Amino acid sequence: MLQKFGFSQYESQVYEALLANDGPLDASSIVTYSHVPKAKIYEVLNRLIDKGIVVNTLSGKKKLYSAVALQTVIQKLTADFENDINELKTYKIKKTFTDDHVWSLKDKSSISAHIEQLIHEAESSIILSAWNDELGTLPLIARRKRETRRKRRGLNHRKLADCPQTFTYIKSNR
Repeated sequence: MLQKFGFSQYESQVYEALLANDGPLDASSIVTYSHVPKAKIYEVLNRLIDKGIVVNTLSGKKKLYSAVALQTVIQKLTADFENDINELKTYKIKKTFTDDHVWSLKDKSSISAHIEQLIHEAESSIILSAWNDELGTLPLIARRKRETRRKRRGLNHRKLADCPQTFTYIKSNR
């Protein structure tokens, strides 16, 4: 039952065995009811104690174990999940690698959106290769070229190559 929530099979079997019994059990009884190997029982019990779903106590010389109520476990798992989701929402991905692969996009709107994203994220330069006819129609490139002509400072576009079928630009802050 608990395997769906990231618990091992043995952890799930031990918790279910403890939950099914009315009172606390010692390790040998847990082995009998859970069918977890005797050699693994203490390791599994300690992990369940660390996860907060099993409690233990001493009765004379025997250590006894008991399951935390199922409703309490559900509340704990729910709270842990919500905390993980909130942490994920605030997680910022830091790109630290240089991608020297060549990627191909075919949809015009995807191309424009991707180029705009690259330009905004670029720290020093972008090399863009496109068909002559298409390059001028990319809204951000056309706008940047007009701005550059007007201002003649800041963002600088330089023509690198003019081949019959491709046109390459570099964006730099030089």
